[in-house]
Amino acid sequence: VEVFKKLMKQMESAFVPIIIVGPSQSEVRQSSYEMGADDYWDETVRNEERHVRLARLLRKLRVVSSTILVDELTGAYNRKYLQNAFDRRTARLEREQRTFGLAIFDLDHFKRINDLHGHPTGDLVLSELATVVQQAARLDDEFIRFGGEEFILLFSAETLPQAIANMNKIRERIERHVFANGLKITVSIGLSFSFDIHTTLAQATAEADEALYQAKRNGRNQVLSYSTAISIEKLSVSIRVEERLLKQVRQLDLPDHPKYHFEVVPLDDRQTTQLQLAILSLDQLAIENFLRLEEWRKQRDSIIDVLVVTEQEDDRLAEALSRGATDYVMVTHVDQEVEEWITEWIMQIP
Repeated sequence: VEVFKKLMKQMESAFVPIIIVGPSQSEVRQSSYEMGADDYWDETVRNEERHVRLARLLRKLRVVSSTILVDELTGAYNRKYLQNAFDRRTARLEREQRTFGLAIFDLDHFKRINDLHGHPTGDLVLSELATVVQQAARLDDEFIRFGGEEFILLFSAETLPQAIANMNKIRERIERHVFANGLKITVSIGLSFSFDIHTTLAQATAEADEALYQAKRNGRNQVLSYSTAISIEKLSVSIRVEERLLKQVRQLDLPDHPKYHFEVVPLDDRQTTQLQLAILSLDQLAIENFLRLEEWRKQRDSIIDVLVVTEQEDDRLAEALSRGATDYVMVTHVDQEVEEWITEWIMQIP
């Protein structure tokens, strides 16, 4: 009974009519109605009557959908519809591995339209936008007014490139369309994709919103995925490596960092970044009489750490450490120790 009550509550919140089929017993019928059933069929209800009662419930569902779940201005679904629609998508993802995307549409410079042409024209533009998108979208796509000039589209796609291509087709169709009063409108679209069954609606919309924000910063009228937006937003960090060690370090599996993007470059590469790590041999430092360490110490705002690779612990190593080298690893364990050291260094960056 508890499981049944939970199911009834879920169906009720999704505005799904509930019909219980059971025995011709008044106590069972009464319990069913108390738990939230919209109708109860026992063996005395003939098929013809069931058809009539079912049609009545479907008419009621259409009325509910058109008044409660649909935005009056645009004809798109409203925010009340969104949570259950997202939950259905994630349930299908778990059951059928049907991947899907969530895209946030935002009209570019919509405030300017309201200011120059008035709010009635702005309302017409929003209504036309919903029509254009719904005509361009596929039958199982769900278009929802998220608020103001923002809309959400839930849509099926197998891969991220396919999802981006689908959204670009819709964006281009909007760009070509002539709106009310001859206006030409563009939209920016932020896309979130590759969910798992534990992804919440809040997480998905936050990702799409972050991508949308970056699309706006990039010049508007474009589709940007969350993964691309995060890559753009990350700060660059150079890992500068002596030539003879460069190939080894480039083959290492470095961890991801939410804030920084790491690039392995030759030791004498001219590009500079605020955060840097230098990896070079003790022999190289000694040949230069440790002058490189002196130069880096003077530029301490950019060179953060220096890792020395050495064959032995000797006076030269002590000199390097005293002049500013951060740490060292032995040549005999260079592959494992360098990877471990860089990984720990990356994870400690604030």
